[in-house]
Amino acid sequence: MPPVPAAAARRIVTEDLGADIDDVFKEFDDVPLSAASIAQVHACVLRDGRAAVLKIQRRPITQRMNRDLRIVVSIAPSHQPHQAREARQPGGGRRGSAQVTNEELNFALEAYRQSQFRTNISAFGDNEGSPRPRSTGSCAGRG
Repeated sequence: MPPVPAAAARRIVTEDLGADIDDVFKEFDDVPLSAASIAQVHACVLRDGRAAVLKIQRRPITQRMNRDLRIVVSIAPSHQPHQAREARQPGGGRRGSAQVTNEELNFALEAYRQSQFRTNISAFGDNEGSPRPRSTGSCAGRG
């Protein structure tokens, strides 16, 4: 996907954070590091000098994805009786896709899970030779 233009990205961040982007960040790179169907990522420097990345969710991706999921659930055929039952169960079949998709769209949940992963990865014991990740801040804009 092509990136959201810089002015639109800045507007999303300003709306989501409730403050002007230049007041929140010491530096903000208008050129995204990457852009995909759900979001794009920009390098930034927090006011305290820590390097970070900002993930900006495309608008109105949540509404579009949920609309598409509703369509799939309503028209996708169930060829076998057990598949039809599974699809009607909370978290089952195609309806479970809605929960997974909405979790993916929840950047606060994603940040929490990344933090938990970083905290717990050493429990696996096979990362002794791995370089330690740099300590950087992270921030997420949701649109």
